[in-house]
Amino acid sequence: MNYIIVGRNGRPSIRAVSNCMTTEHVVLMRKKYRRTGHIKWYKLHNDTWVPHLLLNVNPTFNSDDTIIRWGFSGVLNTNGATIYEQAKAIDLGSNKYKSRVVMGEASVPIPKTGINPSDLSFPIIARPFYHSRGKNFYVYNTVNNVPPYSHNDLYYSEIYPKTKEYRVHVAHGKVLIVHEKPLVDGLIQGNRAITHEQWNVVQWEEYDKNVCKIALDAVKAIGGDMGGVDVLCNPEYNPPAVICEINSAPTIKSSEYTVSRYTKYFDWLFREKRRWFNYSEWEQGKSFAFKNEQLAE
Repeated sequence: MNYIIVGRNGRPSIRAVSNCMTTEHVVLMRKKYRRTGHIKWYKLHNDTWVPHLLLNVNPTFNSDDTIIRWGFSGVLNTNGATIYEQAKAIDLGSNKYKSRVVMGEASVPIPKTGINPSDLSFPIIARPFYHSRGKNFYVYNTVNNVPPYSHNDLYYSEIYPKTKEYRVHVAHGKVLIVHEKPLVDGLIQGNRAITHEQWNVVQWEEYDKNVCKIALDAVKAIGGDMGGVDVLCNPEYNPPAVICEINSAPTIKSSEYTVSRYTKYFDWLFREKRRWFNYSEWEQGKSFAFKNEQLAE
């Protein structure tokens, strides 16, 4: 059987994709109640989440099953099932500081980052290790602006002088979609929740080889299969592009095209066991695009 396991985030996106898929599958969602610590599993049925198992009972799987994790890194009794997106990769992608450390160690370009603001050139950005939707975003112009008390859960990075920002949806060594994020004067963030601007779909012929490659390198570095990678670019700066972060459950339902691409990808994963494409020798940006005929195989 085929399963999609979703956590607290990403449920609306997975509902949209599931409704369009052609392969038989089950969507499960785990909910943990904060007050009691109890765990309850729900199944998506007729576009509604319905109770699936008894309280505190976890699902079990077998070796013939295929499981896609979508933003869910909890422990599963998989019994040898085929897993797409390992829990470790989701945890690393969620911890924005640790993922930058891992990417830097793998020679993936990132903004200069650290936990001691004095080691960086101002102005700098401070954020919690775990963040989303442009929240908890602090800019400090001098060392005197940084609060004197210690932030054990904050990391700092130098501001990269971006002229463009993209979200690259990586999938098994290919690129499903590239979105360009409209930049707003006076705002550093390119997040839709902050700018309220729609993102533009970049055509395959306009794919930038370097942007696609470092996005793929980033997901590969954390051991992932898929992810929405935010890339900052400035062709006149060195390096000309850097990875900002990796999103393990990026928004899908923002457009019908995005939903259709993930629908094809998930169906592709469920039809047989898949390996990553070898992208290291591709010379043209459009070569990185996941073609429709490939997704139909």
